Amino acid sequence: MPPSELLPDEPRIQAGYDQMWQQSAGDLAHGSVDVDPVPDDTSRRWGLSIIARIPTDQAALFTDISAALRPWTGEHHTFYTAANLHLTVRSCEFYRSTIAPDDAALRDYQRVLHDVAAQTPPFSIRYRGLAANRTGIIVQGFPQTSHLQQLRQTIHQRLQQLGRTPGPEAEQVRYGAHVSLAVFAGPLADPQMLASFIERQRTHTYGSVTITSLEVVRYQRSLQQVAITPYAQAALVSAR
Repeated sequence: MPPSELLPDEPRIQAGYDQMWQQSAGDLAHGSVDVDPVPDDTSRRWGLSIIARIPTDQAALFTDISAALRPWTGEHHTFYTAANLHLTVRSCEFYRSTIAPDDAALRDYQRVLHDVAAQTPPFSIRYRGLAANRTGIIVQGFPQTSHLQQLRQTIHQRLQQLGRTPGPEAEQVRYGAHVSLAVFAGPLADPQMLASFIERQRTHTYGSVTITSLEVVRYQRSLQQVAITPYAQAALVSAR
C-alpha cells in the first residue's frame, strides 16, 4: 500500500472521542449542558470555514439518528438537516459578523480551496459510534485513508505562507472527521435516557460516506438553526 493510502491513526482519533465522552457523560446524564450562544464578534466558533458536505443521498445515515434522539433531547435544540450536514476540514478564523464580497482573507481561502482540491482525490469516512459533550452530540468519523489529514496539513501550510492562520487552528490542525447532529439550546427533555442511548451507541457502525468536493462557507446561526452560505466550491481531482 503506497504511503498516501496508509490508514490514519484510528486509535488516536478514537481516544479523542472517548475523552470527550468520558468528560461529559456524567454531566449530560444530570442535564448539565451549555447552551451554545448565537455568535457575535467576540465568538470563538462559527467563523469562515472549509467544509465537506455530506451527500444528500447519504444524509439519512445522520438524520435518522437525530430523529431517534429527539424524544430525549426535546425539540427546541439546533438539529442538523440534509441541507447542512457536514464535516469541517478547516476552521479558518474566528467569527466575523460582517464579511464583504471582496474581503481579502475570503479571497485567499477561496484560492487555497481551489489549489488543494486540484491535488486531492475523493476520500471515504466511516461513521461509527455516538459521542457528546456539554454543547452537543456528534457521530464519530474515521477517515479510511490519510488523504483528509494530508489535505488539512497542506491547507495549513498554504495559509501560513499567506499569513492567514488566526482562529481555532492557528497552532494545531484538527484531527478526526465527526459530523455534528445537534447543538444544545436549553434543557434536555430526558437527560438520563439520552446519556444511556448514546452509551449504547458508542460502537454502532452507521455506514461510510465518500467526499467528492469542498466548500468555503460562512455560518448564519440562530438558537434553533444553522444556515450555511457557500462562497466557493471545488470538486476533488478525481471527481471532476
